[in-house]
Amino acid sequence: MSDTDPLSKLQELLGRASLADVHEERLPAPSEPVTAPNATSKEYYPDSDSDDENTMNRLGKPYIKECLPPANCARPEAADPVENTVEGNHAQWAIDKDWQVGQPAGENDVFIPWNTVKKYPYTYIGKINREKVDKKFFAAGKLNNRTWHFFYIRRLEPDLRPILLVPANQFQDFLTKINERLNIQLTIPTIGPNGSFQVTFEDKDMPRPRYLGQATSKEMADSLLEKDLPSGYIPKWEELSTVAPTDRSMEAFKAKMDMILQAQKGKKLASKERAKTERVAKQQSWNHAIKRVQRYLGIRDVRRGYRDAVRKRLGAEGLEWAALDDAVEAELANLPPSAIFDPEKPCIFPPEGSVVFVCVDVEAWERDQQVITEIGISTLDTAEIKDMVPGEGGTKWMEKIRARHFRIIENRRYENHEFVHGCADRFEFGESEWINLKDAPSVVASCFKPPYSLFKDPINPTVRDLVLVGHDVDADILYLKKMGYNVLNLGNLKEKQDTASMYRYLRRESNPRNLGAVLADLGIAGWNLHNAGNDAVYTLQAMIGIAIRHLVEKQAKQTSKEEDLQAKIQVSIEEAKERVLEQNEGWSSAGEDSDGGVAVLPKSTDRASKSTYNPNNSHLPGSSRPGSSSASKKRGEPKDEGIAYW
Repeated sequence: MSDTDPLSKLQELLGRASLADVHEERLPAPSEPVTAPNATSKEYYPDSDSDDENTMNRLGKPYIKECLPPANCARPEAADPVENTVEGNHAQWAIDKDWQVGQPAGENDVFIPWNTVKKYPYTYIGKINREKVDKKFFAAGKLNNRTWHFFYIRRLEPDLRPILLVPANQFQDFLTKINERLNIQLTIPTIGPNGSFQVTFEDKDMPRPRYLGQATSKEMADSLLEKDLPSGYIPKWEELSTVAPTDRSMEAFKAKMDMILQAQKGKKLASKERAKTERVAKQQSWNHAIKRVQRYLGIRDVRRGYRDAVRKRLGAEGLEWAALDDAVEAELANLPPSAIFDPEKPCIFPPEGSVVFVCVDVEAWERDQQVITEIGISTLDTAEIKDMVPGEGGTKWMEKIRARHFRIIENRRYENHEFVHGCADRFEFGESEWINLKDAPSVVASCFKPPYSLFKDPINPTVRDLVLVGHDVDADILYLKKMGYNVLNLGNLKEKQDTASMYRYLRRESNPRNLGAVLADLGIAGWNLHNAGNDAVYTLQAMIGIAIRHLVEKQAKQTSKEEDLQAKIQVSIEEAKERVLEQNEGWSSAGEDSDGGVAVLPKSTDRASKSTYNPNNSHLPGSSRPGSSSASKKRGEPKDEGIAYW
């Protein structure tokens, strides 16, 4: 290796094989559970941030320190451990419940960088198994849906994030479960493509990873990795040391960090495959969002779990597996279409959940996005449209949208005219309402409660499931939070829908379109856009239009395919008839009146045809063509008895 290679550099500094190149046999034996931190662990490095986009924020300011326990203070007694038992011949990983954030790991603990774990299927698994492993265990946040104990280690460079690590035994446990589930043989690599896969920090002059916390779900992991730890946080039983690290130990630690980062980079395939997986998952989520809106509107049936129910019912009849598969497919093939839209008839499917769509649009001053000037709320109650004829493109349903437009009194002088053409005074769907900024949270909250902007006392004030809608809905949620209202805290909020993403799937577009462009494509006239009340109404109209257009275009394509198929079948039938007639022409009898006609005299020919037998025209070796000189000489001569003629 070259002198600049991190592995060779670390070997040179430590005078032995790199501690980062750890093989599987270095994992603790089954009888040796991973212990709590050794009291002599040290930590020399400034605060920093890692390259991982999902790691925590900066952990304070750069500093150099050494953490040593005081002589008169022992480590806290371990409580009952929380264990992930590794199946097979691997060790247990035990974490004390009383572990504190910042507590250092032990000398013999083996870790794997979290970034390396996330790239494992794309970097270390072949094409045959990569897709199924990624889909079932890594993609869409599935990797976080198990218990992980996170550690972090700071780096020497300032303004860089710490490197996140997880115990190697936990990852081995993860691979064991994958192998059992898929009947494959995944292993922990002994070394990564560019550096170390597993790492230890057993050198006494090196800092050690420190405990960050435990996560058992994607939400917990996201929250944990985003937390901001106090600068220089250490457990109470540790104290700062005044012993300065040597230049050699600092250089060795830097070389180890470089090697970890090289391993995290992985192969180019990792980022490419991961990006592809994420892109496909995102696009499919937009597709599923449209279909859920169709179910809420009653133009698509709920078919979740139907196949399993059919298989269970037919399986009770004692069919063998092959016959059972055929029976299931036959029954599913006879099902009516799962989605139907007829503009002249009410929807035939019951709207799922009888939800209420509530759309929010917030307008802010173009010079300062903290200054909220308008709030638009629109509402569509699916219970009011379930028996209605939708009309072309859902125009009849759109008429049932209720709208409200609130203007903030304190910010009435702020008008948009430089970057967008504001029109706060041109609400198209009713009268604008002036409210004080302090009252805005309670006013908005009332729109998410019965009677849902109906302007009359509800007959049955039942709390209904809500679906929040917006065009770039996350931006509007953020505006509401700044104003003092968090709509995501609602217990009856079923989900959120973004018309920008829905339209991207409808048109297979890489970039989102503004609301005006979406309305134009759907054939919806949008007047005085950038008025919050108008935009809220138009966004709900766009949601209805996208859901219906998606279904109508699918139906048109299916109809076109069926018509093309029937046309091809008809053409094939005509061509087959013509071929049969041509082939039979001339073979048929001249009729019952025909007796065969007169005899046909044989034609006289001067020369035998090729098919006429002629012993002098034999194709045996040495034979000559009739009429040749050699043939003439042989006429009348006795035949060679050694040659048999046919």
